[in-house]
Amino acid sequence: GILGAIPRYFMGGFTMWASVSANVIAGCISGWVYYRFGPQRISLPIAAITAFTSEAILKILVLALSKPFAAAWELEKVIAVPTMIGNTVAVVFFVYIVHDIFREQEKAQALTVQQTIRMLQTTSGFMQSGLNEETAGKVAQIIYNETTADAVAVTNLEKVLAFIGFGADHHHVGAPIVTAATKTMMKAKRTVIFDDPKDIGCPHRDCKLTAVIEIPLIVSNELVGSLKLYKANKEVISLQEVELLQGIADFLSLQLAQRKLDEQQLLLLQIECQMLKAQINPHFFFNTLGTIQALIDTSPKEAKVLVKDLAEFYRQ
Repeated sequence: GILGAIPRYFMGGFTMWASVSANVIAGCISGWVYYRFGPQRISLPIAAITAFTSEAILKILVLALSKPFAAAWELEKVIAVPTMIGNTVAVVFFVYIVHDIFREQEKAQALTVQQTIRMLQTTSGFMQSGLNEETAGKVAQIIYNETTADAVAVTNLEKVLAFIGFGADHHHVGAPIVTAATKTMMKAKRTVIFDDPKDIGCPHRDCKLTAVIEIPLIVSNELVGSLKLYKANKEVISLQEVELLQGIADFLSLQLAQRKLDEQQLLLLQIECQMLKAQINPHFFFNTLGTIQALIDTSPKEAKVLVKDLAEFYRQ
């Protein structure tokens, strides 16, 4: 309300004080509506009532505070109806767009959950024979097929184990690691995201890769390799892709850890796994339930498939 009042003050005119006061009051009303209902519960009728009320307050204040009254009355006779209708329709349309964005986000989350479950099921057991060119190639191919990545790569600490997509002509399997992004990730031992070819640091002059997310594969607190997803032509890494790849990397790391440990170490791993599940499961499970709830009204078939996938995931 204050931000709206400031430019109106400098515009001047005989309705200036009425408009400034109305802006502040409208801001207070809108703020109360937001905190009362929340962004997703502000329905179109509520938005219309809020906008209409704010405009009505403006008209009343203009007539009450503006001098001379005759001039204010003549002004409002001309603009009152069209401005009240126009601004109310504009606010309703804006809220409709916001609701549409929320719906699209829920659909995207549903697709991400389904994709994650499907990929976890597909890659289950891949790392029982260890991290090598064969297993890395299978994992990279699955991720490449299931995402919009322009390239996917898997490395150990020394060389490229798999590379599929743009750049495969110079990022050869078996070649030593040369990109600066991978070296940065290995030094930090944490996920890194770069959206500048200079940060990726590929020495090949004509490399088309422009963005990358690098996720470490960690076993017993030791770095054993990396999982990488690339974008080309100045595209960026989306949040869904970050979450998806992080989940796959954690799952692959867990598989590698299971292979490495003996029975005593496996027992410790199971404890660690339970701790990890205690952190991940509530957020993942309740997000999935929320997604299913959102889909029941709009896409019951998709909701049914998602319930089945969720059951299969926990059974695995």
